[in-house]
Amino acid sequence: MVPHVRRRVAALALLLLVTVGIIGVAIVGTGSGDDTPDVPEGGSSFAVGDRKTENLSLLDALAPLLAAGTPTATSGATPTGGSAKQPERPRSAGAPVTAQEVAQLFMVGFRGRGPDNAFFDRLALRRWGAVILDGSNYADELQFTALASQAVSTLQGAGSAAPLVVADQGGGDDNTLPGVGPAAQPSIGSRAEGRAEALRAGRQLRRLGVRMVVAPSADIGHVGAAWDGRAFSDDVAAVRRRAGGAVRGWRTAGLAPAVGHFPGEGGASQDPADGPATVGFSLPELKGGDLKAFGNGLLPLAPALVVSNALYAAYDGVTPATLLPEVPALARRMGFRGVVVSGNLAVTVLATGGTIADAAVDALKAGCDLLWIPGDAGDQEAAYRAVVRAVRTGAIPRKRVRSALAHVTALKRKYAAAGT
Repeated sequence: MVPHVRRRVAALALLLLVTVGIIGVAIVGTGSGDDTPDVPEGGSSFAVGDRKTENLSLLDALAPLLAAGTPTATSGATPTGGSAKQPERPRSAGAPVTAQEVAQLFMVGFRGRGPDNAFFDRLALRRWGAVILDGSNYADELQFTALASQAVSTLQGAGSAAPLVVADQGGGDDNTLPGVGPAAQPSIGSRAEGRAEALRAGRQLRRLGVRMVVAPSADIGHVGAAWDGRAFSDDVAAVRRRAGGAVRGWRTAGLAPAVGHFPGEGGASQDPADGPATVGFSLPELKGGDLKAFGNGLLPLAPALVVSNALYAAYDGVTPATLLPEVPALARRMGFRGVVVSGNLAVTVLATGGTIADAAVDALKAGCDLLWIPGDAGDQEAAYRAVVRAVRTGAIPRKRVRSALAHVTALKRKYAAAGT
């Protein structure tokens, strides 16, 4: 045999052996029985529902190596999980989902105060999509501003996009920052007042570093029910007008308002934050009343929407709305195009009796895009790992995750990195 031919045959044989070894390792990895895997590095991906490696022909496996013309060891590529930051690129609905992308679907809080809080180390590690600050995190507006700034700088220093900094500003006593506004909703008497209050408060909140607010509430103030004395009005049309004015005011100030609490919890037996709360209306009754407050253009105007944690007789009567696929689907049919925010999942489990981790998986599967988990680090980590596992195994369809990421990315692109 001609010497240079023998050399080529020997090289090809060596390449075949190496490739077979790689495929064998890949197949062993996909066949692992470990149902509580370590969370992959940020650059790795979950081949959810994708088992093509197992059916790959030898020629298919060799094709990229042969086309490259040089051995992979000398290609200069940075290994997965390496320190080099990979350029961001658009991903299709069927593209694998990375661990860092999963973290973008979480809105988390923390316990305690001060810039030395361990939360910021976890933020740098996990790179959450949104950070919500509440009254337990600060003593004054100066400290609030410092925390908001640190949340942004922590991720920017790690080479990631800034998180959305969020505050709950429902009005009056429902404001995280009481000295900022807006005024209590019952005191607002018109669309113009709703807009003016939100605009004034929004401009001040932007200076403090906030980019998203949990506000306004479009719940009806049914007499004797959960939102009696806290809602804009007991009149559906008045609520819709004043909530619409507030949404416009927040947006004009450069903040993303997350309207609550879909599909309307004004008739709930109590505030879901105080325990299991039931809305006893039938679906026709909801459509004829509470849902009208979200209609006539309000939902298409809102960049974000918070789903209620109440139990609805209109559905199964035992599952919080934030876990029901029918509820986000209804909002989409009504023209909503923004981010669906789950109810506070620590409140959700007051009704379900389950774990926050399970609630996070169920909420994302149901159609929520941003998972709200308050200050318990253990709950946040457990929920994150549960969602990672569900994405990897296909329990949450990849298309659902890609849709959520698209909504969250669009919201952050418009609001999170905006200048002060």
